[in-house]
Amino acid sequence: MFLFQNSGYMEGSRRKLHHAGDFTSDDPEENIPLVSSDDELAYFSEPKDQYSTRSPRISLLTFCSTAFCVLTACLSILILILNSPVPSKDNLSLYDLQSSEYSGMLRGVRRPSQFMGLDKINRTADHALSIVNLPFLIGRVDKGQPRLVNADGSRGRMEINGNVARKIEITRDFSTVVQFRAIDWNLDMCELHLRLGNEHTGSGVINVFRIISNDVLDLKSLSFASLPSTDNKVGTVEVSPGSERISGWSYSFGCETDSIHTFILAAAAENTNVQWWQDHSIDHTSLYITQRGF
Repeated sequence: MFLFQNSGYMEGSRRKLHHAGDFTSDDPEENIPLVSSDDELAYFSEPKDQYSTRSPRISLLTFCSTAFCVLTACLSILILILNSPVPSKDNLSLYDLQSSEYSGMLRGVRRPSQFMGLDKINRTADHALSIVNLPFLIGRVDKGQPRLVNADGSRGRMEINGNVARKIEITRDFSTVVQFRAIDWNLDMCELHLRLGNEHTGSGVINVFRIISNDVLDLKSLSFASLPSTDNKVGTVEVSPGSERISGWSYSFGCETDSIHTFILAAAAENTNVQWWQDHSIDHTSLYITQRGF
């Protein structure tokens, strides 16, 4: 019995191996082809032939397109460099522009307007606004040492609120230079004020001159010798020792928006010696301008 079953099993195995590629087996679970049929070979071989035929054409088209794009980009860069008014080697970064070498070149460049188009608006009411404007630059020059440069400007001290107060000093040798920038829109009437209280020390006579300069002065190179020429004397102020009585002096002038105005306070007599700390308040001895509209 065992031999009969074993021989039957081997016979069935040989039959399966003999009909391995036949799909007409009686057992549906055994209809698994081990070798692809001719139809499948024809099906898979046809796209392969098509791709192998088209592949050189696609590669050539891709190469030509890439080469054309690269050539066009190179020509565009070359044309841009040739037509540029500034050579490429002179293109400066923001770090370069902040260096001392180039900062002087940009010192006279006007700021962009913050009030674009306001000049085209018809104003029907008076502009009654009035503002106080403090000097943004305070420097000291020494007549006794004409080439001496005070790179930090006048002496300064830190206030409680974090602001820095600058010392204004007028003596026989020392003169103080101040600069104002006209701010806001259409406040073109300015008035320079010297308010005298009990905070200043010393006494004497001070001459106030306008300096011919429309640019911001450079404190790193400012000295009595390099000071721009003066225009004219705009006033003389007699300063008495500090007292509780508030007195003052003023001078009116026109000031276009964003314009620079420079003044120098110099001693009018040999015995003049006046000093005070200029901070961000006008309630005591201070130098400032007021701006208002017409």
